Amino acid sequence: MKDMGLAHSVTTVCLAGSLLVAWSPAVAVPPSQSAATSAAARSGKPTKVKGWKAARHSPSTGRLNSLHVTGPARRRVKVQKKASGTWANLRVLRTTKHKVLHAGFIHGRPGHWRLRVPARGPGGATTTTTVHIPGTSGGQQAPASFDDSAPYGTSFNADTLANLNMGGKWDGTPSYRFTAEQSSTLNAVRVHLLEPTHGNGYAAGTGGTIRMTVQTDNGGVPSGDVLASREFQWSDANGSNFPLFRFGSPARLTAGQRYHLVFNNIDSSPASNYMSLNNMYTFTEPTPRQPNHSDSAFFTTLMKEGSAGWKVWNGYTPNVDLTYGNGAHQGQGVMDIDTAHGSVISGRNEVVRERITVSDTDRVVSGAAVRIARTSGSGDLVVSLENANGDVIDSFSADTSSVPVIDSSQDGKAGVWVSGNFSASHTLSKGSTYNLRLSTNSGTTLWTRGIQQGKMYDFDPSTYFADGELQVSDDAGSNWDVVPGLWKDGDLQFYFN
Repeated sequence: MKDMGLAHSVTTVCLAGSLLVAWSPAVAVPPSQSAATSAAARSGKPTKVKGWKAARHSPSTGRLNSLHVTGPARRRVKVQKKASGTWANLRVLRTTKHKVLHAGFIHGRPGHWRLRVPARGPGGATTTTTVHIPGTSGGQQAPASFDDSAPYGTSFNADTLANLNMGGKWDGTPSYRFTAEQSSTLNAVRVHLLEPTHGNGYAAGTGGTIRMTVQTDNGGVPSGDVLASREFQWSDANGSNFPLFRFGSPARLTAGQRYHLVFNNIDSSPASNYMSLNNMYTFTEPTPRQPNHSDSAFFTTLMKEGSAGWKVWNGYTPNVDLTYGNGAHQGQGVMDIDTAHGSVISGRNEVVRERITVSDTDRVVSGAAVRIARTSGSGDLVVSLENANGDVIDSFSADTSSVPVIDSSQDGKAGVWVSGNFSASHTLSKGSTYNLRLSTNSGTTLWTRGIQQGKMYDFDPSTYFADGELQVSDDAGSNWDVVPGLWKDGDLQFYFN
């Protein structure tokens, strides 16, 4: 498509490797690119592109997932990109009645990229806005939110909590491997810590002295190259099992690069004086370890015992919140799980739902996945998308005959993922409330194990799914309660497609 030579609105974002790591929250638009008036549209003048806004970026996948373009409703808009030479079409969409176009997943790569949206007006005239994306690192980083490059929901599975000794009988040294989402200093780390009052096997003696270091990666394991160091004892936690430890001289990380947080007990008697880190644990580890998250990029637990080499500790997922110097957070903020009884789904009366109020941006969903187990029967699981009043928008049924039978009262496996598609895609509008409701027939009893957000432990909302609340009913939905122990911080193990 021919560039009409109109004034360009330009912003700069930075790519490190293949990862999009920064974006200006909004781009100032010259007066020549203001929205077309209705008179202009009637006269056959071009539809003007009013502005650009990147609602969210995803460093872990190198995607700019929402490019918002404002203009008159129902206009045909073609999104294009190029590094050099010929423009390549990404997709052709129409603006909505709200005059916002979601241009979808636009991949950033190294090099000098341009994006443009020719907005076609009456008579075929176009207006083109160009955004330059140089493939260099650095620049101010936008604070991240919950990673919405992954499907909307918790996108997390867990069966229980499990601890990792720092020292102790096996002289353990844990490491949390992660891929940085920001090019910034790593100022502080929040962890889930178990001190000597938890008893033998968890901690003992004084708890020891732990040296926490930030190290570069060498083939998936810590390199030994220390970028920053901080020592702590239990007294430094100020009585909290979820302490925030700050670095005096923070390391500067580069988005897209892998690093390790290594926890080494340097006490003179680490077998007698030790503490533990707590992790979420899955007895049968799926691939990937957490749904919709890359094992190579997402938080991974490694362990070194004595003089042995480093090993990935299968089934473990760290509880951790990283605080960057630019204000962004990165982490895994699911803190606990309902191991008491599970939430029962059976017949007309016993139903479960995730109550969701959408934040940040509209979400388009076409189906869902939930993690469940079975007590008896083999009837279908019915998954219903409802509005705030409980009216069904759409639903699907999922076969449960292959779902394992598990005793919900045991602290053990919490089931498998089942999924399905709605009859059509649906937009969950920002600010609106919806339910994802689970039910089955009277001859079947299923259950699901809720997980707990780290809200009450001061984990940042970007590290967990903050839009939802797990609720249960034993009277067919006439009354709804939260799950005891999880309270208002509970979530389903679920995600939307």
